[in-house]
Amino acid sequence: MIQRTDQIEILHAITERLISSIDLLNDSNCWLSDQAVPGSMPAGRFAVTVSVGAGRFPHEYFDGGGVDTLTEDGAIVITPIVSSPADRPKRAWKTIGGRAQRGDAPTLIQLKQLILKAMLSEDWEPTNESGDAILRDMISPLDSSAPADVRVGETVAIAMQIRFSTAFDWSLE
Repeated sequence: MIQRTDQIEILHAITERLISSIDLLNDSNCWLSDQAVPGSMPAGRFAVTVSVGAGRFPHEYFDGGGVDTLTEDGAIVITPIVSSPADRPKRAWKTIGGRAQRGDAPTLIQLKQLILKAMLSEDWEPTNESGDAILRDMISPLDSSAPADVRVGETVAIAMQIRFSTAFDWSLE
């Protein structure tokens, strides 16, 4: 049975899933953020943020749907970020897709693959503390941005945004 929930519970469930499924991630390098690219980067050379993306309220769900619930076709944005020296092009490529050496931060492409595997694995769907499913529709991938240079505080990094689609049912009671 699907339980009514709120957007923040879904975002927390996704963050917890990433941390529990990807050995490289923990509370200090994977967190719920108000922006896809945060204002500062904690210690370490990589991070993953989970944030709210854009959404739309389809009129076909609103028309005749009652006044207690409103459906939003929304997006969840997961952003892997890897710090990189800005003045070394070959080092920047290594950060995106080269082979990580022992002790190196994972590459952006490696993080992307791990995120997709964690999010789309057949054995997972977001649930509440009681184990009840909290989404009406399964999360589905929308798109992925091209890698881009970003400033995270004083750190120069390379990031990409991976967007997933889901329906959020807002209770208006």
